[in-house]
Amino acid sequence: MERVQTGATQVSLVAHPPSTAAVGNPANTASLSLLAAVSPPSGTPIPVGDAQVFLQNRAVEASLSGAGFDEAGRSPVQTWAAACKTSADACRAGVRAMMASPVAVVKTDVGGRLTMPPVPPGHYYLFAFVNVRGRALLWNVPVDLHPGSNALVLDGHNAIVPSG
Repeated sequence: MERVQTGATQVSLVAHPPSTAAVGNPANTASLSLLAAVSPPSGTPIPVGDAQVFLQNRAVEASLSGAGFDEAGRSPVQTWAAACKTSADACRAGVRAMMASPVAVVKTDVGGRLTMPPVPPGHYYLFAFVNVRGRALLWNVPVDLHPGSNALVLDGHNAIVPSG
C-alpha cells in the first residue's frame, strides 16, 4: 500500500495486478474498487453502506466556487456548510453543484464496498457526502487511475467534516 500526501488529505492507494475482472477491459481503461469505512473511538470500523460515490473530473471546491460559494477567509466547503445552517435552498444548490458532472455514480454495498465501471485512465476526484452516526462527512479525494485495476480506501483520515 502506498500513502500519498495530497495537501491535507492522505490517500491510501493499493496497486493491484490485472485481475480477471480487468481481463475483458481494453488496455486503455481503468477500474476502481473502493472500501468506505470510518473508525469511531471504539476502534471497530463502521462500513459506510448505501452511499452514493461520484467519480468526477472536478474537485468539490471548484464546483462550489463555480456556484458562487466564495467568501473571503473561508474555503468553498466552509462557505457552503455555513450556508446550509441558514438556508435549505442554498444547501441544496451546493449539493447540486457538487454532483453536477459525474463521470460515474455507484452506491456502496452494505459492507461499504463498490467497483466503479471502467473509465479512461487519468486524474479524477471521488466525492461522497454521508452521515455516520449523526456525523456528517465529505470525501473529496483526488485519485490518479492507472490502466487496469486500482483500489482506494475512504476513511476518516481522508474525509472532511464540513463546518461553517
